[in-house]
Amino acid sequence: MKRIFAMTLALSGLLLVVVAGSAPASAQGADDPAQVAQGQVVFELSCAGCHGDDGAGVTGAGRPLTGIANQGDRAVHIDSITTGKGGMPAFGERLSSDEIEQAASYVRLTFVDEAAAATADEELARTGAGSAGLAVVGVTMVTGGMYLVTWNRRRTGM
Repeated sequence: MKRIFAMTLALSGLLLVVVAGSAPASAQGADDPAQVAQGQVVFELSCAGCHGDDGAGVTGAGRPLTGIANQGDRAVHIDSITTGKGGMPAFGERLSSDEIEQAASYVRLTFVDEAAAATADEELARTGAGSAGLAVVGVTMVTGGMYLVTWNRRRTGM
């Protein structure tokens, strides 16, 4: 019975280490900094007329894009570009999926709301620390479980 407990403890700890190491942001897709240069070209040719070169928006044409990354996940923005939203036309037939991805990365990484970005950085630091704490607990559980297995084997001669 003690052996089963020890193995369960070790395996549970290993699971915690794996969970702590997985990045929650990857579930929604990630903006790719390598796409910014190409995305700027796409933005200037297809989006700047309504949203402005600086993303501040053009009165009567397109809304401001500053802080857009904090206003929904990437998939929502990709869908808005592809199928259109409100007064914005659909670009799914005008742009390739790669160009849409590039434009989304450019907008989400360039037109940043500094106050919101600072808050997001604080949240990331807090969440990252939580993941590190989880990893420490997991490693401790693995170590403790393996120690108990070894101790039990020595005690019982198995």
